[in-house]
Amino acid sequence: MTIVAPHLSPSWWTSLSVTILILNFLAPSEAQNTNVTCGPDWDWAQNSKGQNPCLVAAYLMEMCYYPTSPTGDASTQNECVCSTPVYQLMSACGACQGRLFVGWQEWKFYCPSYGFGAGQFPKAVPVGTAVQYWAQIDPAIWGDNFNADRAKAIGGIVLWFTPEIA
Repeated sequence: MTIVAPHLSPSWWTSLSVTILILNFLAPSEAQNTNVTCGPDWDWAQNSKGQNPCLVAAYLMEMCYYPTSPTGDASTQNECVCSTPVYQLMSACGACQGRLFVGWQEWKFYCPSYGFGAGQFPKAVPVGTAVQYWAQIDPAIWGDNFNADRAKAIGGIVLWFTPEIA
């Protein structure tokens, strides 16, 4: 089942920004932690280290130092948040808690082009985490939305991203 909330109000972005900031500051930068939990029917979404998509997203967003969701304010955009893996992970994070999430087109609306392709992450994956293969899938392939059924079919396979862009 895919839950999509198209055309959400700007207050949704504010709520997401606060959630992301909380995820980022729950623990010291070398060891992310979160109290966000996914139900047992979302065990498939964990990575090879047993980390849920919320925690993996926090690790990735920390790589750009100022994690937030893409908004109309140019000062809040960064290449980590605007990447498809962060979109997929944050969508799974919302879905695994029974929350709504936006489609890829709405997520990236305020993101400038950072010069990396769909499915890529602009930095090296941080030590202490691994990124699930389904999070590296271009959302356009799934109809421009996170698709829990398709991600679950892929499961916890882990691949490595393209290293940091020069």
